[in-house]
Amino acid sequence: MFPEIETKRLKLRALVADDDAFIYKLRSHPDTFKYVDIVPYQDIQRAQRFIAAVQKDIETNEAFFWGIVNKESDEMVGTICLWNFEPQEGAKVAAGVKAELGYEVHPDYQGKGFAKEAIGGVIEYARAFSQLKTIDAITHKDNIPSIKVLERYAFEALGIAVAFDPEIEEGPEMLLFRLGLKD
Repeated sequence: MFPEIETKRLKLRALVADDDAFIYKLRSHPDTFKYVDIVPYQDIQRAQRFIAAVQKDIETNEAFFWGIVNKESDEMVGTICLWNFEPQEGAKVAAGVKAELGYEVHPDYQGKGFAKEAIGGVIEYARAFSQLKTIDAITHKDNIPSIKVLERYAFEALGIAVAFDPEIEEGPEMLLFRLGLKD
């Protein structure tokens, strides 16, 4: 059973096929990918393929990926995930020593604290995994709102992401942040 997370205003739940219209709205908006090198979606079929890929990653224990839903309006406002787990030998998802946090909120809902609240819920959830020691997040040096929310949760800015891991396919404008979960 996929875990749902509830916060004061939000419900984080698994994506379903019927979320395709929102995913298309989110991922076709030019400001969604303002700070990353991803081409905005051109059609709803791309959103459907994205949802199918996410569902496969969940089924194969590669990721947790939630839709962020405003409980008051029952509208989806964004997505958040834990993925790119660095597993311990033989470990499954969430039993690795490190994971990466990713999130996106539709521009119509930015500035309302939804990302901050969703990140807090995911961090609280992640702390339950005994093996998970750190969560990394990568954001653009000019994405000040994202940097501020990561700093609010005590993510430490480590510097240019690719300098820490040459496998990262991000440019020199992308910064790596890290949160330690265990003392």
